[in-house]
Amino acid sequence: MAVQKGAPGPGPPARAQMRQEPLTICIQHAWPRESRLFTFGREHERKCAVAYVRNPAQAALIVRVVDAVHDVLEGTASEVELAQALRVAFVEGGSGVWEQAGSWLRKSAADHPPLDALWLELSRSPDAAVRFRVACSLGDMPAAVRPHVASILLADKSRKVVAMARERTGSTGEPHADQRRRVGL
Repeated sequence: MAVQKGAPGPGPPARAQMRQEPLTICIQHAWPRESRLFTFGREHERKCAVAYVRNPAQAALIVRVVDAVHDVLEGTASEVELAQALRVAFVEGGSGVWEQAGSWLRKSAADHPPLDALWLELSRSPDAAVRFRVACSLGDMPAAVRPHVASILLADKSRKVVAMARERTGSTGEPHADQRRRVGL
């Protein structure tokens, strides 16, 4: 077939559409449910998560969280299983583990809002260290749950928890602008 000089041919818009269609099909195939949560893949996320864990014996806690997130994305696990992995890592995890668990909770709750209830549960923990961790995470919590959690922590019996909650909220229940950074990663 001869192409006439000056005749319109397949330009960038047509090529861009051709490239996007297979990508869209792959994404729909990989994730049965449309998700806003982006990951670099299970193995890469595991490797990166373990690199931030101070105590190698606790690496399994954060690997379990990464696996649970990916299992939910793939449709092979429920939000309940993800919540359990997040809860265990946040409560039992040491340095590098609980911070990442909080980060995964924040990211996962964007697609699964019932997970936000975990922030309220953790803010009522009998362990002051867990409540302190929640207070540290106030600046990264979703706006819908932050005021409720902040009010609980600002009335906490532990002075350390209250001090951190005040630091993260400016004593108003809302985070300072400089506290809107990601924690843990």
